[in-house]
Amino acid sequence: MILRTGDDFGFSDRTCVSIGIGLATLGVISHIAKGAWYQGRYFLFESRRDRHFCHIRRRWVAGLTATPITIRLRQHQRWYGGTVWHYPMSAPRIDQGAIASWLVARLGTPYDTRQAAAARLLGLGWLQRRLLGREDLRRLYCAETAAKADEIGGVLPEHDASGWSPAGLLRYKRRIGAAAAPRKLRVES
Repeated sequence: MILRTGDDFGFSDRTCVSIGIGLATLGVISHIAKGAWYQGRYFLFESRRDRHFCHIRRRWVAGLTATPITIRLRQHQRWYGGTVWHYPMSAPRIDQGAIASWLVARLGTPYDTRQAAAARLLGLGWLQRRLLGREDLRRLYCAETAAKADEIGGVLPEHDASGWSPAGLLRYKRRIGAAAAPRKLRVES
């Protein structure tokens, strides 16, 4: 498997929260992470509500964290028994350095629970943006992190990253040819 900075990883499982997100967003993907190379290792960068160990900052954080891909895949399998899908980047030109730099610079950014809830409910992301204004990157949720990294890297045009659900972002990127067909990842024991 070839891993590039900018690849997306969609997570699905059978927990009540994930099933609810799937129903609300018309997809099976309930969480998204952005992959990036940093100092010779491939990490999954993801905004998470609960505290996790950030392997780059070497501390526990609730929010944007980075975990080596093999560790994160094992965690997902062990904790949730779910599936991880790899969406390889297929955009012709991408600034991988800008994506990695942006992600590393924002490690530890708190999780945006309110925006995540609004974006994951059909149509409510736009309403919250209308009431609260444009994106606010002082807090990040998973799809917002991935969408903003795509914008920084030149994959997506400038847009409001705060309105995406994980499934919606991946569907859009597939439709415009910025992401290849997903492949189910196997967890090595």
